[in-house]
Amino acid sequence: MHTSKAIANCFLGRGDEDNIGITPMMINKLVFLAHGWHLAIEGKPLIVEPVQAWDYGPVIEVLYHEFKIWGGRPIGSKAMEWRGIKRVEAKLPPRDEENLTDFLDRIWEVYNDYDAFGLSAITHEEGSPWYKAVYELKIQTIPNELIRLYYLEKLNGTEDN
Repeated sequence: MHTSKAIANCFLGRGDEDNIGITPMMINKLVFLAHGWHLAIEGKPLIVEPVQAWDYGPVIEVLYHEFKIWGGRPIGSKAMEWRGIKRVEAKLPPRDEENLTDFLDRIWEVYNDYDAFGLSAITHEEGSPWYKAVYELKIQTIPNELIRLYYLEKLNGTEDN
């Protein structure tokens, strides 16, 4: 498992390469979508942090706080983490970066054309993990198993909606 900040920085780097500005809402949704697909494909979580069911969708709280200063504007800095007494750019370990590059590239290819509202619509679909957490289960933290099952159904083409 990885920090959501390291995964976010991978997407921010891809956005820079493709000249696509990524807003705080977009980065939260991109990392959530990558986490969901990773749960379905690999059977294990991509990120260590829990996903919260907030009023406006699934949110990884540490990402929200890291990037909230950008509001609705494209993020202009990388996520930082503490390493000992220094704050450094959050990165994947080199061995993990090699293994995840193709996966994250595929997620980027599928979702990079969506704006914040398009990504939000995807994560808010009826029957989605966020939808079930908010409207059916009335819980604040979205369990990884709920996320995994939803994306596994999509992967296998067996979703109800």
